[in-house]
Formats: sequence, structure tokens, C-alpha cells
Amino acid sequence: MPTSKSDGRPSQATMQRFCVLLVLFLSCATCSRVAAAERWSAKLDGKVRFYQSTELGLLIVGTEKSLYAWTARAATSCGAART
Repeated sequence: MPTSKSDGRPSQATMQRFCVLLVLFLSCATCSRVAAAERWSAKLDGKVRFYQSTELGLLIVGTEKSLYAWTARAATSCGAART
């Protein structure tokens, strides 16, 4: 960081750059938290007995009566199978 010659403190231009970068960083951090906090729900035919995410990006959920699968990205149902 360049410093002014008189007292060793950062120059005004350096402080302005730092503030701009800090604001950009905080904006990105806030946006990623908002995106990560999106939630969705689904009505199932019974109490959830187990759930598992897969390497293929699917969420598998089992109830007493059915087995469900959703894509992780779109949160859309891939289908359900009665047991």
C-alpha cells in the first residue's frame, strides 16, 4: 500500500480503492447468502423416513408409502414411486 511521505498513513487514493473493494466484497458476500438461503417445500404423502443427496445432484426422499426424487438446482420433481 503506498503511503504518504509525511506521516506513514495510506494516501487518500489508496483509502478510496480500499473502500470500493470492501463494498464490492460485502455486496458479493450478501448476494451469495441470499441465494443460498432460498428454500422450497413439497407436500409428501407421509412422514419423511430418510433423505439423501446424490453425486448426480438429486435429492432422494423416502416416506412410508413413496420414494421421491428432486433435482438440486431447479428444485423440480423427477417423479415419485409408490412402495
